[in-house]
Amino acid sequence: MLAGIVFVLLPGGAFLMGAQAKDKDGPNFDPDALSGESLVHEVTLAPFFLSRHELTRGQWQRLTATQPFWWKEGLCYEGDEIRIGPSHPADSIDWDDANRWMERHGLVLPTEAQWEYGCRAGTTTPWWPGPQEMDLQDCANLHDQTSVKRKNNWGTPAPITDGFTAIAPVGSFRANPFALFDVHGNVWEWCRDWSGDYDASVRTGDGYRLVGPASNRVSRGGSFGTVSSHARSAERSRNAPSTRRDSVGLRPARTSRL
Repeated sequence: MLAGIVFVLLPGGAFLMGAQAKDKDGPNFDPDALSGESLVHEVTLAPFFLSRHELTRGQWQRLTATQPFWWKEGLCYEGDEIRIGPSHPADSIDWDDANRWMERHGLVLPTEAQWEYGCRAGTTTPWWPGPQEMDLQDCANLHDQTSVKRKNNWGTPAPITDGFTAIAPVGSFRANPFALFDVHGNVWEWCRDWSGDYDASVRTGDGYRLVGPASNRVSRGGSFGTVSSHARSAERSRNAPSTRRDSVGLRPARTSRL
């Protein structure tokens, strides 16, 4: 069990955010890119810390003394052999609670730009391991050849076998080049930003998108139940801040004092 939150210092710098499906030789080409992702643009970030793992159930309980989780401790779900425990990701957290509790402990939710920068870890392909779905083998917990046996209504499964239908303990798969785990799949991760178009300007330093109050907040990364195209590095999901789902959690961040 992970007793404390382990942070990775990311160096910051300029990177290309977003994806486009029109030019195979252009930047961040992704055949599944959607219109909301398709303004590929440069964002420059200051160094910052990002949690190596999705926040676990045990860590959330120590930070908040609450247990809002849908997945119940000690039980196995959907034929999975590993019982739900403290090292599984915290789930069913709404944005308001996630943001409030992070701030109480001197932490923050990552901005959308920080999240994508951390997920990509210097790559420009649809997923950090590569351009093909098969590249996700041993890197992600998604709707795959394991879950399709029990959940054949979740969409077209990825051509990989991750061994889980439901959530997996954090760190069960390979880390990306920044030593971050589970950036594709397992649970969606809330970001700090309001949902907005990429033509809006961003704040210097952390890349927070200056769109003003809106109806929805952004989450990133996909979950155990999403098809691979919904867990791409550039994929953007949006939900009301009050949304609680068994597939939604968070990954803490904090500013660098260097």
